[in-house]
Amino acid sequence: MGLFLLGFILGVVVLGLVMWKVMPNMMIITKPCKYSVDEAVEKIENRAKELGWSIPHIYDIQKNLEEKGYKVRKVKILSLCKPEFAYAFLSEKDSRKIAAGMPCRIALCEGEDGKVYVYRFNTGLMGKMFGGRINELFTKVATEEEQILKEILQ
Repeated sequence: MGLFLLGFILGVVVLGLVMWKVMPNMMIITKPCKYSVDEAVEKIENRAKELGWSIPHIYDIQKNLEEKGYKVRKVKILSLCKPEFAYAFLSEKDSRKIAAGMPCRIALCEGEDGKVYVYRFNTGLMGKMFGGRINELFTKVATEEEQILKEILQ
C-alpha cells in the first residue's frame, strides 16, 4: 500500500510538472505568415468583414513604444468582434466572465529572422477547459478565426 501511494504521488507530481511545461505552448497558437504585417492587416480586415466580424481597433505597438523611447520590431494587434458571438457570451450569466478576454485578439509580429508571425489564443482549447455553452461558442469562434486567417498563413 505504501509503495502504491508513493507511486501515485510521484505520478501526480510528474504529470503536474509536464503540464506546467507544456500548457503555455498549447494556449498560444503561433503560425508563420505569407505577408508583411501591413499586408496581413489589410487581408484580415477584408476577410473578417466578409464573415461579419468588425475590427474596432488596431494597436500599432511599435509606434506606441517608439513614442516612449523604446525600439521594437513591427507589431500590430487587431481586436476582432462578431456581435453575434459577443451577444451570446454577454447575455448569459455563466458565460459573461469571458468578457475579461474580449474582444478576440490577433497579433502580427516581425521576428528576428525578418519573417512575420501570427499569434492568437487557442480558443478551441480554452473552450474545452470551460466546457458547456462556453465550449460551444469558443468552438465556433475558433472555426471562424481559422477562416479569417487561412489566406495569410503559410
